[in-house]
Amino acid sequence: MLQSERSIDKIHIKLGFAYYNQGFFNIDTYYSDKFGAHGSTIYIQFGDNGEVIKGYVNRTANPNMTPRIMIGKKYTEWEKKNYKIGDILTVELFSNKKLKLYPALSNKLCKR
Repeated sequence: MLQSERSIDKIHIKLGFAYYNQGFFNIDTYYSDKFGAHGSTIYIQFGDNGEVIKGYVNRTANPNMTPRIMIGKKYTEWEKKNYKIGDILTVELFSNKKLKLYPALSNKLCKR
């Protein structure tokens, strides 16, 4: 899906207990303007050749209105196969509607 598209940024997120178990992750305020409005759809690809699923942006979950990317059960299952608590999740952003997540082993290759 995203192989031929140009990346606009990479975001690194430390996986704590909530992120690891609840099917979402929060975006830092620095990157907030690169994501869509509350309720907007976002497509998430798992790895280079992985499945693409639909999630959405929640801007009401955090007091400062920064995005929470809501993905759900498929993300949680993929995450548990590829990460442990405390690992760094690498998120590559292609647009305010498309992003790619990398397995933990790929994190060594990803630079900000």
